[in-house]
Order: sequence, then C-alpha cells, then structure tokens
Amino acid sequence: MTGYPIPANYGHWWLATSRRLHAVTEDALTREALDDVLDDNAPVVRTTVCGRALALRVGSLGDRLGARRCVDCCVGLDVPGGYGTPANEAAIRQEGWL
Repeated sequence: MTGYPIPANYGHWWLATSRRLHAVTEDALTREALDDVLDDNAPVVRTTVCGRALALRVGSLGDRLGARRCVDCCVGLDVPGGYGTPANEAAIRQEGWL
C-alpha cells in the first residue's frame, strides 16, 4: 500500500492529484523534500513521468489502493494501467516483485 519508490512501484513515487496517481522519479523528489511538504501539509510541485508539472500530495490509503494511475505515466514506464499503486497489483505480487 505504499507510494514510495520501491522496486514493486518501478522505482518511482506514486503521488496523487485530486483525480489520478502520477509517477515521479526518485531523483525529482527526495524523502527530505517530501517530509518538508508533509510537515507543511501542502502539495509539492514536480514534473511527472508524463511530462506535466503538477501539484501533488501523498495519496490517502484510498488513493493508494483505488485511484486510477495516469495512463501516460504508465505508458512512459511500461507499467500496466490500473488502479492504486503498482505495488498493490496482484499480478505484480505473483511475479515476485514484492
């Protein structure tokens, strides 16, 4: 249920807008920068894999489990489309990524 850049998430952060989860490279957002944003309860503006500069936030549990992933981010990473973070996909778990 994590949006952190772990191998099962293809090494990318999965952060939320009001409608979608978007992928952000680990280089574009350090854990320290994310902690600062969390402390301020404000969105962080970063360029996503799909090339958009968006105000993003750490998704809620509901987002990480059920928000639709950005199709363009998925295509850019060769990630199957779907809902929630890739780490939550049963197919990925069955392939031994977790």
